[in-house]
Amino acid sequence: MDVTRSVNALRMISRGLKVIAWIVGIAFAAAAIKLAFSVSFIPADLPTSVEAMLPGNAFLAGVLLLVLGAANWLVLLGLAEGINLVIAIEENTRAAAAAKEAAAPANAGVA
Repeated sequence: MDVTRSVNALRMISRGLKVIAWIVGIAFAAAAIKLAFSVSFIPADLPTSVEAMLPGNAFLAGVLLLVLGAANWLVLLGLAEGINLVIAIEENTRAAAAAKEAAAPANAGVA
């Protein structure tokens, strides 16, 4: 059975996932750095009760964004490498089956 077309499609998907992973990683890192070093705008006439409800500061939000971006990057790279692993397992299984099949007729007369 010829599986080169599906294997080539899986390799292309894997490469695409790697490219997307790096784009996502760089975008998240840039956004996290920009957010971490930005100065949050809080109006002077804002009541203190509303100000107390505001989440943390910009640095904390930037760190959180960086952690989430790293998780997304790892998941996408993991998917790409998982596809490559499945392809390698399939190729090795086919090679082992072909080697076993080639050795079987030679050993057929030996009992």
